[in-house]
Amino acid sequence: MKKLLSIAVCASAVAAFADPTVIKVGSVGVTAIQSDLTNTIVAVSYKELGAGDSNITISNIVKTANLTVGDLLHVFKDGATYETYTLTAGSGNVLYWDKTANYVLDGYGNLSAGQSTDASIATLTPGLGLWLIRKGWDGAAPFTFYIYGKPVTSAVSTSLAAGDAALIGNPTQSALVPTITGAQEGDLIQIPDSANVAIRMTKYKYMKDKTDNNVLKWTTKINGSYVRSLPAIGAGKGFSYVAGSTEGTRVISWPVNN
Repeated sequence: MKKLLSIAVCASAVAAFADPTVIKVGSVGVTAIQSDLTNTIVAVSYKELGAGDSNITISNIVKTANLTVGDLLHVFKDGATYETYTLTAGSGNVLYWDKTANYVLDGYGNLSAGQSTDASIATLTPGLGLWLIRKGWDGAAPFTFYIYGKPVTSAVSTSLAAGDAALIGNPTQSALVPTITGAQEGDLIQIPDSANVAIRMTKYKYMKDKTDNNVLKWTTKINGSYVRSLPAIGAGKGFSYVAGSTEGTRVISWPVNN
C-alpha cells in the first residue's frame, strides 16, 4: 500500500487538490473542482442520493461533465490492488464510468492489469479519496470537474491500521484541521501543495519537539523554519497518511458537516 500511495501522490509529482466550490440544493450537494494537472485527488464528500444512508459508488460520485472518453478513476481496494474505472461512451454517446480492471502492484513497484475478474462497483465511505487521471486532456488550460451526492450530516471517522497507508479527505464543507487519535512517532502525513513546484507535497512527520519537552507534534520545515502543527484541510481536499509504527490504530475524524 505504501508503494501504491507513492505512485498515486508522490513519485509522479503531479497529484494535487484544487480549491472547491460547494453548492447545496435541498438534499443534493455539488462540489466544483478546478485542476491544472493530469492527476487530481479529491475527497469523497457525499453519500448515495436517494433514500437511506448508503455509501456512494464510484460510478455516481464523479460527474462525467467536462471529462473525456478514456479518463480514469482509481480507488484503492486493499494493500496490493486498486480498482480502475474508464470513462466510456455508451448508447447515444452517453458517458458512464465502466469498471475495467484491477491493477496489482508487484514487489518491484510495477503495476499490471487484468489480475482480477471482479466486476462489482466499489462503494466509498466519506472521508476517503479518489484519484482522477485525465487521458483526454490537452493540458492547455485548467479544467473543472464535479462531484455530487447526498451531503454528509454527521461526524466522519476513518480508521487506519498500524503499518498501513491510505488517502484521507475532508468530507465537510469547511476548511478544518482533522482530529487524529492514536498517532505514533514516525507517522507521516503528506499534503498536496501546488505552490511547492519541486515535489508538489508538504510532508509532516509525527516527531518529538526537542524545544518542548519532547512532546510529539506534527512537524515540517517551510522556508527554513519548523512548523509544528497541521494546517486546515480545505473542503474537498485531503492528504495521504502513512502509519509508520506497527502498533495501535489511527482514527482521523471530522466534525458534523456544515
